Amino acid sequence: MKRIFTPAKKKTILIVDEDQFVTHIYREKLAEQGFQVEVTRDFGSALEALKKDVVDLVILDLCLPGINTVELIKNIRSD
Repeated sequence: MKRIFTPAKKKTILIVDEDQFVTHIYREKLAEQGFQVEVTRDFGSALEALKKDVVDLVILDLCLPGINTVELIKNIRSD
């Protein structure tokens, strides 16, 4: 029997990736497991999402074009 994780309060996962196919697959699979999933495709919207809502986990593509991912990680950790 397959168990599905159903927390009392949905945990939020932020995916930062420009590949729409990959984010679509992640979003579907994680939503099926009971998570709330947010997707952003650039540095600015990722920082806005992090400041706006409480995010429990960030899945970050380290090879995003035009984004200094090390800087993004530093900003996440500093907050």
